[in-house]
Amino acid sequence: MTEAIKAVLALGTGGVAVTLGAGGCLIQNHDSLTPVALPALHVDVVDTTGCGDGFNAGMLAGLLLGAAPVDAAWLGLACGSLVATGLGSDAGIRDFGQVLDFLSRSQPAPAARIAAAARIKEQAHEHARG
Repeated sequence: MTEAIKAVLALGTGGVAVTLGAGGCLIQNHDSLTPVALPALHVDVVDTTGCGDGFNAGMLAGLLLGAAPVDAAWLGLACGSLVATGLGSDAGIRDFGQVLDFLSRSQPAPAARIAAAARIKEQAHEHARG
């Protein structure tokens, strides 16, 4: 797996995230020598349809909030895990607050940093609206 990640990084990407289902995920960028392995978050699985999409959505949302890649990956893992708790591709996710609450139970530090980034982003939008 590490060689495949290095090959993708060599193509010029800024970073790579690989989901591993019940094994969590690996993330790596050019600044790190080895991938960071994050474990899966425990849930009672009902249906895995859309879990990868949930991970991608959460990770992208985290990055767009300005979170560090590892924190964004934690948000992705939380989203993917919650998707697995319901039938269908998004049945387990209600809203951003629910995802942060779920993440904070097992990973309070990343959840707090993501929540802070979201507050900062919202304040910037409010300031821009005047």
